[in-house]
Amino acid sequence: MRYLKKNKRSKVKNIWTIIWILDIIAGFYLFVFESYRYQSNNVGYGLVMLAIGFTAIQYMWFELLPYSKWNRAANVLPMFIVFIPLIFGMIRLQKNFLNKQIKEYGIITYGQVIDFETSESKGHVSHYATIKYRFEDKDIIQRVKNDDNFYQKYDSLKIKCSSKKPEIFAIIRFKR
Repeated sequence: MRYLKKNKRSKVKNIWTIIWILDIIAGFYLFVFESYRYQSNNVGYGLVMLAIGFTAIQYMWFELLPYSKWNRAANVLPMFIVFIPLIFGMIRLQKNFLNKQIKEYGIITYGQVIDFETSESKGHVSHYATIKYRFEDKDIIQRVKNDDNFYQKYDSLKIKCSSKKPEIFAIIRFKR
């Protein structure tokens, strides 16, 4: 009887492990490959999915020092040891992906600064210039950092955007 209960519990544990691994993969995909869209929260969603997935797997499979007063610290520390380098690696992959899209599939188009936005998070204020450009008869709106007020309203922009994912872009030149 004991064997059946343990075997059933292991099966449920394995199913949940697969679910959490799929959650981690989806979070990775959102963070690296879908973070470039205008007003997208995919970076945040991806990080939350990764953190929840890693935490769930860790608590399901690894219980370090279970009866110690150091239990919580012993279980959180390995997560940080894995999670922090993973985030830096994902940021690097994200930048490589964006640069590769522009390098391999880049085409020239023209756009204009149409507005400005400000966002505040934990006391830090960030300024953005909202730009609009056309790709295959479709208007695309994106934003770029503008903390030093580099761009002015109605500046003309020469933009290189990816023909596969036109929301990925780089400003090559601007003129007032």
